[in-house]
Amino acid sequence: DLSSMHPAVAATVAMLRSGSARRSEIPAKELENFVSPSRGQLAAKRLMDVTVVLVSLPLLLPMMAVIAVLVKLTSRGPVLFKHVRVGRDGRLFKVLKFRTMTPGTHESIWSDIEKIEQFAASGFKLPDRDPSITRFGRLLRRTSLDELPQFFNVLGGSMSLVGVRPLVVPEVTMRSELDQVLYTTMKPGI
Repeated sequence: DLSSMHPAVAATVAMLRSGSARRSEIPAKELENFVSPSRGQLAAKRLMDVTVVLVSLPLLLPMMAVIAVLVKLTSRGPVLFKHVRVGRDGRLFKVLKFRTMTPGTHESIWSDIEKIEQFAASGFKLPDRDPSITRFGRLLRRTSLDELPQFFNVLGGSMSLVGVRPLVVPEVTMRSELDQVLYTTMKPGI
């Protein structure tokens, strides 16, 4: 259902689904190794994702609780960062992470064209020494512990344990045609 998608993503997905312009513009050599998984393979992957998450969560929840308390004690704002990302077939979902930046950082980046250009030039990642990243946030990012809440995204079905990086809408539309095919035909991973 394209109506639930951001218009820019919906246009890209519509073109890919129809087999029109974008996909035909991608050199065949680029797509020759890209094979869509079968329904059985997708079901097996989903079963593995859910099983690993259900086994891991009881072990990880105490650590996640400690991290949540430390995020709250070391900076103002919510414990979790919830941000809209593009998933499989261009569906939008909220990715969950422990907050590592001061509140409002993402909004300030996407509202200033100069900041957007700098962000895109750095591979859509903030530099490690960016002042908007909290001290505890640097540790969480360095150890990837900020990603732990994404286990709930996997459990909910919007993400997989292994997959492409979850992108925000402007990132998808700024990527190459091949990247747009890859990012809209598979679930993002942790």
